[in-house]
Amino acid sequence: MVDSEITLNEAGTHYIKDGVEYARVSTLLGTFGFKPGPFVSEFGLDRGSKVHKAAALLIRGELDWDSLDVRILPQLKGLERFLADFNTEILHVEEAFVDPVWKIGGRPDLICKIGGLVVLIDHKNGTPQKHYPLALAIYKKILSANGIAVKDAFNLYLGE
Repeated sequence: MVDSEITLNEAGTHYIKDGVEYARVSTLLGTFGFKPGPFVSEFGLDRGSKVHKAAALLIRGELDWDSLDVRILPQLKGLERFLADFNTEILHVEEAFVDPVWKIGGRPDLICKIGGLVVLIDHKNGTPQKHYPLALAIYKKILSANGIAVKDAFNLYLGE
C-alpha cells in the first residue's frame, strides 16, 4: 500500500521509511554502471523533470495548461492522447513504494488499469536505453511486495 511517510534522504539516493533506507531504482541501476549517457544535457535533465511534474498534474486533473513551458507541450499532449485513447483508470501517480525484503524503493510514473489489467507505465523522452527493461522489472518487484499485481509494464515515449 502507498505510505505517505516515505521520504528521500538528503543526497536523494535512498528512500527512508520508519528509519530504514531503501536504495532508489536509479541508485541501484547506477551501481551496475547504468548512468545517464554522455549526451544527456542539463537542458534534457531539466526538461525530463518538468515533464514528469507536469504529467503527474495532468493525470491528477490539476494541470494549468497556460502555465506550461511550451517546450514540453508536445509531450503532455501525447500523454493526454494516450490516456484518452486507452481509457485508462488511474490507480497511482508518482507515489513512492518500498520493498522491505530487497531494501529498494521507487516512484513509478503511473500505475493504471487498461482493459481491466493493471499496467505500469514509465514515460520517457529521447531514445530507448539498455537499462529501461531492468528498471521496469525492479518496479514490478517493488509493487508486488506491496500487493499490486502488475500484468504488463512498458515505457511510453512521449516524443519531442
